[in-house]
Amino acid sequence: MTGGKKIEDEGAAAIVDAVKAEKRAKKRSSKGGEGGEVKSLKEMNENKSKKSNKCKKKVRAFVDHNMFVLFMTIYTIYALWFDDIRMLAFSKSSDDIFYGITLVGIFVFAFEISLASYSKEEYPWTFFFYLDIISTVSMIPDCGWITDWLSGEGNEQQEGGTDGAAQMAKTSRAGRVTRVIRVIRLIRLIRIVKLYKQAQIAQQKVRD
Repeated sequence: MTGGKKIEDEGAAAIVDAVKAEKRAKKRSSKGGEGGEVKSLKEMNENKSKKSNKCKKKVRAFVDHNMFVLFMTIYTIYALWFDDIRMLAFSKSSDDIFYGITLVGIFVFAFEISLASYSKEEYPWTFFFYLDIISTVSMIPDCGWITDWLSGEGNEQQEGGTDGAAQMAKTSRAGRVTRVIRVIRLIRLIRIVKLYKQAQIAQQKVRD
């Protein structure tokens, strides 16, 4: 009888040990699974950041490319002098062509600001960031389609033109507009300096 009890006790102890071992194995596997999930999340975040950095580098290389800088410089020079050239050398029938080029320029400048803000962490909220925004916004009055729509001059011309009081008001505003144009041109000239510096920095990076 004593031998049978010993066997039963040993069997019960073996079952208890097996159950404990199974519980330990489950705990280890659960811990390993959690660790694997954490590692996989970290790897996914790292891969996303790497892809984002690669994309930013490509966009930055595009913005700093000599051809893009040259294109933006030409557009800035156009924005400086096109209105004078339009009034002096071209007839009124050519206005729509210049207005179309100006409208495209507004979108191009806004596109450049967006790309630079995305790819250059040091660019947003700096002096040149606000300078570029002011330069872009200053091109809106240069587009006759927009100014006519905002002022309603197109409707007035269709109804028979403006009266004498409106003409006097336009004349009184001419002096103020001239002063504003001078300030805008100064801002755009500073923008050209910024583009020149940007091209120099890009060339140095290529050499290094």
